[in-house]
Amino acid sequence: MQKFIASSLLLAGINTQSQAQENPTDNSLELPNMVVTATRSELAKNQLAAAATVYTRKDIERLQVQTLPELLKGTSGIDMTQAGGYGKTTSVFMRGTNSDHVLVLIDGIKVGSVTLGMTPFEFIPIDQIERVEIIKGPQSSLYGSEAIGGVIQIFTRKGNTMEKPSVTLEAGGGSYDTYRVAGTVSGKWKNSWYTMVLMPGNQPRGPSVLISQTTMVTITRQ
Repeated sequence: MQKFIASSLLLAGINTQSQAQENPTDNSLELPNMVVTATRSELAKNQLAAAATVYTRKDIERLQVQTLPELLKGTSGIDMTQAGGYGKTTSVFMRGTNSDHVLVLIDGIKVGSVTLGMTPFEFIPIDQIERVEIIKGPQSSLYGSEAIGGVIQIFTRKGNTMEKPSVTLEAGGGSYDTYRVAGTVSGKWKNSWYTMVLMPGNQPRGPSVLISQTTMVTITRQ
């Protein structure tokens, strides 16, 4: 009888432990998505009066886009035109306004082409983007007449967001003998944080105006 009771208690304990492992309690707290561009101060996205779309680095990697125009093209409320194939001038329109009524910022600094008067979206490396905030509708009270249609702010990747040094390598290929190789090195060196992005690429027979076999190195220090 004692052996039977002991065996029953042992089986009950194993069953309880198994159920606890199958149904773990999730005590994690999900923080609200914060937006800076709409009010020039941090505010939760669900508290904004303006229509906003936010792409994080995880979103960019999940969507597997290769360029910034590809990312913007899939956003509701944005119309785009491209003067040709890959690498050609890209124009962005919001809420029926002209392309020069959409303000583009990179880390809070206005971006535009001196010769074209538009933002060279096609030459902003997607690998260096940490976050994109898109505010649709008039924002002239905060940013002036250039923001009648809306504001697009791009936040670049920074080394001080990494808990420890990180190295990433990416490679891919496609039609027209196209291949792409990209690498990122982020971390701390002495008293400064740094981010270095290497982007060699080659598209010898593809419909592109980009120079073949080019290498771009960008280094950011904080």
